[in-house]
Amino acid sequence: MTILSDEAVRTAEGTVHQIDLLNREIVVLVGDVLLRFDVPPGCEVYLAGERVKLRLLQPSDRVRVTYAQRGESPVASSIHASWFPSAPP
Repeated sequence: MTILSDEAVRTAEGTVHQIDLLNREIVVLVGDVLLRFDVPPGCEVYLAGERVKLRLLQPSDRVRVTYAQRGESPVASSIHASWFPSAPP
């Protein structure tokens, strides 16, 4: 699990730890670090290649989050998830 980045757009890959639908946030375990992302209404969410609502994601889903750092909060622009949970270390 790695974080790849350039100046404006960053990508984090990891496992969904928690989803807060009310506040539109997702917490992803990336390596040994929990990262909290804001998920605005315009964020594209995909599960197994199909566009879905945020509420369909579940803890243990493997995700790749594309985001931009805005102030102290990373804001997701897209989330790509699979149904396959991460393998144990």
